[in-house]
Amino acid sequence: MENKQLLNSLLSDYQVRKSKKQKLRFISFIHEKCIDLGMTCRVEEKRGLVKNRNIVVGDVEKARVIFTAHYDTCAWMPVPNFITPKNIFFFVLYQFLLFGAIAFICLGIAFLATLFISKEFLLPIYNILFFVVLFQMFVGFPNKHTANYNTSGVATLLSLMQNIPTAERDKVAFVFFDNEELGLIGSSMFKKLHKKIIANKLLINFDCVSDGDHFLFVSRKRASNSEEFPLLKSIIEEEAPLFNKNSEFSNALRAFFPSDQIIYSKSIGVVALKKSSVLGLYLDRLHTSKDTRFDKNNLDFLTSSFTKFILQI
Repeated sequence: MENKQLLNSLLSDYQVRKSKKQKLRFISFIHEKCIDLGMTCRVEEKRGLVKNRNIVVGDVEKARVIFTAHYDTCAWMPVPNFITPKNIFFFVLYQFLLFGAIAFICLGIAFLATLFISKEFLLPIYNILFFVVLFQMFVGFPNKHTANYNTSGVATLLSLMQNIPTAERDKVAFVFFDNEELGLIGSSMFKKLHKKIIANKLLINFDCVSDGDHFLFVSRKRASNSEEFPLLKSIIEEEAPLFNKNSEFSNALRAFFPSDQIIYSKSIGVVALKKSSVLGLYLDRLHTSKDTRFDKNNLDFLTSSFTKFILQI
């Protein structure tokens, strides 16, 4: 299956991966893809308050680099989750204003309700409304449009799986994390299960990489100091102009991108962003019906760059 066909299949048939049925269907799709490529694939499950299913492709123990992306999808929101990795002040302010607006609206509805019933019910009604809104934001009805968040990360892993030559596959493993949306549950489980094996391996996480021409590579200190880092940086800087993209490397102390890589000490988070003269680099449309943009040129850039990286390490 070529990249274009693969992308079309993901966007048309597997864009929502939230319920158990949807996730199992997606896991079957990955399994079939691995069979076609002659790659090993297994599901690591853990039962608990939330059942988690990570999809692991390749040999983690042999791999020098681990490519990751979360495959679970988010709940729908009427307004986007707005992220500004290098403008922490605005990021915090936006979160504060968002929850403040939710609280204000819930309080207003509760107050109107008490005009018809006793005012003693103001607080209970407000609490119920606020809980319902928060429930929807985190575990409610799925957003049906997830082209960027994070079908783009899933597409990147699949594209790399089929693009890296068979003779080079032992250098890399691919992990599709579950339950990132519920608090990095999948990546935490993987870290716990493979703690000793992956301690010194470079982990590169793709999340929201299809909507924006400015690529930010957020690296932890151990990743920046690794022997692989100079090579990766030089390849990215060489490849980006060829695809009309901009690239920037920043350490995790100067840029904050909340995704699975943050819990790993030797990791790099990859995200595509837009740029504003006021806000700087930003990410929008997440969790909403407007998350429909998938720039295939972004996928081609990442596939080309990271394939070259694997071939040269």
